[in-house]
Amino acid sequence: MHKFLIISRTLDITLSAPKCNYNLALALAKLGADVKILTSTIALPKEELEQLLNLGIKVVRAPKIFASRASAPLFYTLIARSIKDDRVVIGNGYTLWDDITWVHFTKLGALKHIPFLSNKERSKLLMEAKIEKIIFKTSKKLWAVSNLVKKILVEDYGIPEDKIFVLHNGVDIDKYHPLNDEERTKIREKMGLKENTLVMIFVGGDVHRKGLIRILHALKKNAINNYVLYAIGFIPDRKILSLSQGLNVKFLGKISENDLILYYQISDLNLLLSYFDPFSLVMLEDMASGSIPIVTPTVGASEIIVNGDNGFIVKNETELTELLNNINYVDLNNIRKNAIATARKYSWDNIAKQLINIIEK
Repeated sequence: MHKFLIISRTLDITLSAPKCNYNLALALAKLGADVKILTSTIALPKEELEQLLNLGIKVVRAPKIFASRASAPLFYTLIARSIKDDRVVIGNGYTLWDDITWVHFTKLGALKHIPFLSNKERSKLLMEAKIEKIIFKTSKKLWAVSNLVKKILVEDYGIPEDKIFVLHNGVDIDKYHPLNDEERTKIREKMGLKENTLVMIFVGGDVHRKGLIRILHALKKNAINNYVLYAIGFIPDRKILSLSQGLNVKFLGKISENDLILYYQISDLNLLLSYFDPFSLVMLEDMASGSIPIVTPTVGASEIIVNGDNGFIVKNETELTELLNNINYVDLNNIRKNAIATARKYSWDNIAKQLINIIEK
């Protein structure tokens, strides 16, 4: 039997890395593995927590004071080593001597690709990158969520290639799934959307890094009249409100997961023009739900996109404008089907199986 200890300072499915930890734990347990999770904060709905416990997953609580970025490398490492036994320890970038460090985001990657960082932000990232280098050096293996991340680890952190394996993140295909055509049409009609309305969504909290301003500039130049962009997950600042003047943009703020899934299901396109996004869970979730992604090459998840087949890759807002101006000549129904089929290959069950195969080698 395979045994794992997954380190996650918080268990919260509204946050990307903790959501990955949660879903990986479930998938490994379903495959018969013995799984423990070390955490300090459990912010799971009752149903999700019961899922963990019903599968025999043991949750070990550490004091919250040990969960800060300053404390975790020492205290979380000590706790993990005390309960490790013969388990494979999967850390998330804040503990030392992990068997596997799951690299979701890199500070040097952000410094390299995001052009508008303030001096204060750059100094903070540089300091955090120094800690990352120590953590990455002590880990036996690094799990890069994309080839984009692997390239940064090799070129900017000096990590040997043979210490890194690439395995993309997964998606819960039971939760994120498409509607049939009849259901989708009825819901869009109830929302007041015309049959030929191009429905687009943008989902994210870090709206500047994820390229919302680029998207708004592109929409100002496009020739489409019948469209709507639903912007989800944030409260717009003055700059974004100013840029959205004259555009059909609906700011929805933070919404429930069920509502988010519904917007994935009824939308035609999901826009993600990020400056740096190691691997977007949103992209996989929207694909699994039937929305077609439009992403930049600096989104790690673009590695699973075949341009024009299961999604689109654009370099900038100019290319986005050009694509939108020609969208009526594209077979979106066929691309949508291909996007769904692609996402299903990345179920968490498949990711867990691939991880076990990597460990066994």
